[in-house]
Amino acid sequence: ISLSFLLVLLSTFWNPPTTAQVTVEVLPSNAVEEKEVVLLVYNLPQDILGHNWYKGETIDADDELQDMNTNEVTIPGPAYSGQETVYPKARLEIWNIALNDSGSYTVQILKADLMTEKVTAQISVHRE
Repeated sequence: ISLSFLLVLLSTFWNPPTTAQVTVEVLPSNAVEEKEVVLLVYNLPQDILGHNWYKGETIDADDELQDMNTNEVTIPGPAYSGQETVYPKARLEIWNIALNDSGSYTVQILKADLMTEKVTAQISVHRE
């Protein structure tokens, strides 16, 4: 078997792994006032350095809820109300949610290569 044949064969059958898109799921999808909502992040990169949650669609320091570094230390931001808790794997829980908590929530992930990725989810809060 020639080397060029092996290279063609390898390039035909070997595909480099693709990176899955980071997504956020809101549970429950229809939040009820005065209950809890959890935002779960899927397909996180392997070695993240930290993550920040923001209320809104943009990365604005004034809208920061909390951030967590690799040592799992959380730091509250200016938008932190005391009803949000950030956990490892970028999970965000909001307790005793109110109608005015409806809207966008954005997670920013700092990857090991110092690049960032952001994903936004929507929460819709309804009366029971």
